[in-house]
Amino acid sequence: MSLLPQSAGYATILVGGAFFAVLMNGITWVQKRYTSFDPRKVEEFSSASRSVKTGMMSVGITSAWVWAAVFLQTGTLTYLYGISVPWWFGMGGFVEIAAFAFISSKIKVNASGASTYLQVAKVRFGTLGHLAYMFAALVANFVVGSEILIGGSGVIAGLTGISEYAAIWLLPLVVVVYVLTGGLRATFVADYLHCCILFSCLLVLVLATYTRGDVIGSPGKLYDLLLQASKEAPALGNGHESYLSFRSEGGMYYAVTAATSFFGLSFCDQSYWQRSIAARPAGTSKAFIFAGCFFFSVAFGIGSSMGLAARALVTNPAFPTYPNGLSLAQIGAGLAGPFASVTILGKAGPVMYTIIAFMATTSALSAQLVAVSTIFSYDIYREYVNKSATNVQMMRINHAVVICWAIFLAGIDTAFAYIGLDLNFLFYLMAVCTSGAVFPIGLLMCWTRLNKAGAVLGVLGGLVMGFVAWLVTAVTTKGIVSITTLTDSKVILSGSLSALGSGAIISILLSLIKPASFDFELTRAIGRGVAVPESATVSTESTGSTEKVPQHSQSHFAGSKDLTYEPALYAVEGGGRTTATEAQYAKEVAKLEASQTHFRIITGLFLLVILVLIPAPLAGTAVVYPRGLFVLQCVAAATFVFISLILILFWPLFESRKELAAIFGRVTRNERLDINNLQHGEGETSRTI
Repeated sequence: MSLLPQSAGYATILVGGAFFAVLMNGITWVQKRYTSFDPRKVEEFSSASRSVKTGMMSVGITSAWVWAAVFLQTGTLTYLYGISVPWWFGMGGFVEIAAFAFISSKIKVNASGASTYLQVAKVRFGTLGHLAYMFAALVANFVVGSEILIGGSGVIAGLTGISEYAAIWLLPLVVVVYVLTGGLRATFVADYLHCCILFSCLLVLVLATYTRGDVIGSPGKLYDLLLQASKEAPALGNGHESYLSFRSEGGMYYAVTAATSFFGLSFCDQSYWQRSIAARPAGTSKAFIFAGCFFFSVAFGIGSSMGLAARALVTNPAFPTYPNGLSLAQIGAGLAGPFASVTILGKAGPVMYTIIAFMATTSALSAQLVAVSTIFSYDIYREYVNKSATNVQMMRINHAVVICWAIFLAGIDTAFAYIGLDLNFLFYLMAVCTSGAVFPIGLLMCWTRLNKAGAVLGVLGGLVMGFVAWLVTAVTTKGIVSITTLTDSKVILSGSLSALGSGAIISILLSLIKPASFDFELTRAIGRGVAVPESATVSTESTGSTEKVPQHSQSHFAGSKDLTYEPALYAVEGGGRTTATEAQYAKEVAKLEASQTHFRIITGLFLLVILVLIPAPLAGTAVVYPRGLFVLQCVAAATFVFISLILILFWPLFESRKELAAIFGRVTRNERLDINNLQHGEGETSRTI
């Protein structure tokens, strides 16, 4: 059922893609001529020279995290389960981002020169550990990339009537064009522009739901419509079978599944680690926390508006499926929100959803392509194929992998679409595939006792146990394994929790039996030009025996021709280290470490409020929302989205105002910087993001 002409779908992808490709190439040209950052250098391509400031970093994390699936699934699940879903979805995202903020900050302290988190595994556990963690990372990138592409192409095809297969191939094509020329910094700039447009559309959708008088007109009218909807199509499993009750069996099952899925996604996915690596040390934790708040505003806003509106308006003659509700296929594609938008805004509604789908898909997919190319270049090519790789060779690998991975995802997703694997199934598949590695990856960064057996078997065992539990539960409870039974809430909960728990138990138990005693000074040597022996001998506390901790050869640290792994705050790759940059880097790391206690207290208090103090009374009493409380939630949703939009628009610009002014001055004077002649410590005013 297309709500827009096919020309709208092709125009969005091709014209939008061409616009961003030209814009990103223009920004890259300015960057090469008037700043000290050279996108032709592998360090700049893969980690934006580790110089991204807090505001832009938080926007980049948000953009990588807010896929089209977030808009689609939040609205559709709210349509199914009611008012609790926006809260649980947003809370689940914030909790895992808060946890990842702490873990990822450890890579700035314990492995500041690393380009991927897998390099830490190589130093700690040798080739076997490196390959195990790499397997988990690539599985995560494969499933996540597939979900991003299927979700975005599905909604554009569903709203405009274009071929879904065409959308699957065209979307990666337009992303590849600007990623190849700009790398991670171009991705961050694209993230900023995408988020500005995306949150603007979101604010319009939220306000239109509550204020457009000819359909709903007010939160009070929406409340009355939901009361009527609860009588006509009761919400089974909810308190009083009402969509206005926070107690929801389906909502709770989904909340736990989503939380485990989000943890697995963020911990395994190199694109999130890439953002931590690219950040300036002092602002790492702050950037992730603000990104968590922005994510919460998206889920809370779209669910409290479009999701509830879809349920309230399903009996409205203007609703696309009237007089029926959404079919299983439409639910699987996440079309509740888009259908509500056309009822409220007419053609403008699906136009905005099409723009949102394009922006969210291209932005998140670009992050995936850069992440996978970094793994292949640093952890496969340079580690096992060519240890003395030059900058030119590394960039060739990066570019080749970006192209090949885009083709691979498009081909696989074409097959997925053909056999009927939709967004809903891939979201649940992600929960099972990634949850098992959460604890082994977290412990990798902060627990000195984690040993090789615990790490490797934790990663692989968690994945295997998750799949076994998923399939066995489907057979024992539903009698058959199918797409429908595998996406049942109880079945998927069994698989995701088994994966998460098994990975934790295996990694912790085996490490307690024979603990290692690892010195993180060894990982701090990664990329710092320090010679480290092939293996360091450390004692195990339980037996007094020794365990070999494999290390990289000196060539990995001293750097090869035209290529170095540089610490944060080094403006130009390939130069030497100065006392000033060392002191500045140490100062920022000290700020990061000093802020951790304050960060944990603030985050803990906030989690106490959103996890316990607010939801517990509402879910425990099974009360149906009174009108006043419902209006309060609507006002809060609109307020959160508005504040998020203001911060996203102005924070990155404000914090880089001096650098932007300096660049603008150079452009107007045509004062070109010669990157080859710059020394470290110069070019500080060229840090644009």
